Amino acid sequence: MTSSIFDIEFSPHKYLVHWDRLNALVRGEFVFPVTMELDVSSACNHRCLWCVDPPGSHEGVFMPVSTARKIMEEAKALGVLSIVFKGGGESTLHPRFDEILKIADSLGFEVGLITHGGNLGPELIDAATKCCDYVRVSVDGPTPQSRKDIHGADDFSSMIEGVKRMLVSRGTKRHPVIGLTFCLDYQRRNLIGNCLELGEALKPDYVLIRPPFCEEVGFPSPHTPGEAAALRKEMREICGGYSGSLAVMVGNWVGDKELEKDFMKTEQILARRDLRIGEHKYNGIEHRTHRCPASSLLCVVTATGEVYGCCCLRGIKEFTFGRIDYDINKDFKSVISGSQRNAAIEMMNRAECLKYCTHPLSKPNEIMEYLSKPEKYHSSFI
Repeated sequence: MTSSIFDIEFSPHKYLVHWDRLNALVRGEFVFPVTMELDVSSACNHRCLWCVDPPGSHEGVFMPVSTARKIMEEAKALGVLSIVFKGGGESTLHPRFDEILKIADSLGFEVGLITHGGNLGPELIDAATKCCDYVRVSVDGPTPQSRKDIHGADDFSSMIEGVKRMLVSRGTKRHPVIGLTFCLDYQRRNLIGNCLELGEALKPDYVLIRPPFCEEVGFPSPHTPGEAAALRKEMREICGGYSGSLAVMVGNWVGDKELEKDFMKTEQILARRDLRIGEHKYNGIEHRTHRCPASSLLCVVTATGEVYGCCCLRGIKEFTFGRIDYDINKDFKSVISGSQRNAAIEMMNRAECLKYCTHPLSKPNEIMEYLSKPEKYHSSFI
């Protein structure tokens, strides 16, 4: 029987496939990343209210195809397993992005694409459905006006048509997994039902509805802590009451401003028959341990060749690993294994970047925290 995407693609246990790298990190050894985010474009034709890219970072730079190929070839040789085209700009604006997707696929990478969906032309759809393992479309506004309000772009119809064509092009194949995401603030909570309706109409593999990231990505929260909690509650209730066939996920992001309240810092110990023991009122284990030992598992390469250790740190210069420049023989390997990278990783391991964190590595960090314990009492009891 075929397992659902929640059993495989979205399984919280998929990090265990990389058990060797987790153990190596626990032993203090150097490991190359599992996933690399490659920003082939810093251009973007949208002005999203909740853009996670640093202000002023959309300079309109397109990475040369030859450079993208060299970086991916190096990364593959060093053991990187997946490439994600995600941030820094809108990848699909690159005039040769379909070619870049084909190169990534030909090298044997698993490939992910996150896009605003407004530039899904025929050639790109063909390349994406043949080369990608997942495509996530950031719709955000589920109606023409709300899309325009949130994204600053009047392209709702073309985005919808692009998603439809992509689903038709994929046909009955399992991949790419195609999902729609909606990011709504408290003032737009009345649109939660519209998100589900649009999902029902298009029938992607899943729909994700979540609150926006705020202080951690550099802008004030559009709502109070109380409104944020009410928004999450309403998202859970409306989506929990959905009875259709659509796979629906709800983001439960809690901003750091909310965590300043004493009651949000406390731990609730729940001893129940379902063994939910030690349920914590923080976003990720990093808030409690102030450590991120799994930080070596990711890296980000920007359109200008700058390398960072995490998508949350893109553009924050104190955490740069250095810059790839093949003209002066500074290749990906030398940057990813250099002293500047080691210094940044040490800061990340100490969670000095916690104020920027949206917790992409909480699950492997939980695993590594346990593996690092010198005594593992009761580990023989199953």
